[in-house]
Amino acid sequence: MEESIKLFSKIIQHIRQQLNYSQAIVSEHTGVSPGTLRGLENGKVMPKLDTLKLLSNLYKCNLIETYASCLIENYEALLETYNRIEAKIALQKFDQLDNEIYQLELLQQQSSSNYFTTQIEQRIVFLTAVINKEVKRQPRRALNKLVKAIKWTTPEFSSIAYRDLYYSDLEKRLLMTIGLLDAFNEKKWYISDLLYFIYKTTTSPSILHIKACYHLALDHLKFNRYQDALQYITEGKEQARLQNELYSLSYFGLAEAKLAYQSADKDWRSQVEQVNQIRSYFGLHRVCIASDALPIFY
Repeated sequence: MEESIKLFSKIIQHIRQQLNYSQAIVSEHTGVSPGTLRGLENGKVMPKLDTLKLLSNLYKCNLIETYASCLIENYEALLETYNRIEAKIALQKFDQLDNEIYQLELLQQQSSSNYFTTQIEQRIVFLTAVINKEVKRQPRRALNKLVKAIKWTTPEFSSIAYRDLYYSDLEKRLLMTIGLLDAFNEKKWYISDLLYFIYKTTTSPSILHIKACYHLALDHLKFNRYQDALQYITEGKEQARLQNELYSLSYFGLAEAKLAYQSADKDWRSQVEQVNQIRSYFGLHRVCIASDALPIFY
């Protein structure tokens, strides 16, 4: 444990120095005390979740995952599992997620850190929610568990008063999933507000920011707000290209085709055919833009 803390301390010190921030500037922008910052960079203080959230926001990187890579002995196996999960979600292979839950449970048993055991459990709850929605067609079964999972690491959380809290990217993903499953008393404006909250508080061009752009575009399309939808489609596509997120581009292709159809663009049929060809290349089913609901990008 001691060696892991020392390694992490060197990493966060290097990140701060690369950004040309003094400890005083970091403290001023995050509210983390200078003493805590010195302790973290000297390897004398074990980082707390709230501190990592605050520093991640300023440093524009996921320090929680960085800390995990230092602390968890089999982190590479965990990262490989996470990557497989993301690929299966993007390709809508939801019926294969049970296998990944099993792998996460095995890795969870090997973790000596209560904190990262909780992180893995939160991902399991997220995957269970996706399975309940997409495979079992019972989306509401997992909603209470999603709320509880956020409270494990942010006890003050509630689905009504969520804006004034700091969240990790994983917590934000759980929060977005709650919104996408229509959790907030069926009030559509709640869902719109929540998606915008995720969009504003995630770092561009992170994958979560890209997904927020996609769902905000769909949200505006529901109300025929075509210019707003186009704004988020354009931004999302640009960020997906920067990240080489080919799967993400296929989702924005769908949103773009839906926009063309709803706004009666004369070329909408060719756009639909083009995006369906891309989906076929990835092994995804064709979508009827006129009648099908566009897929959720979890």
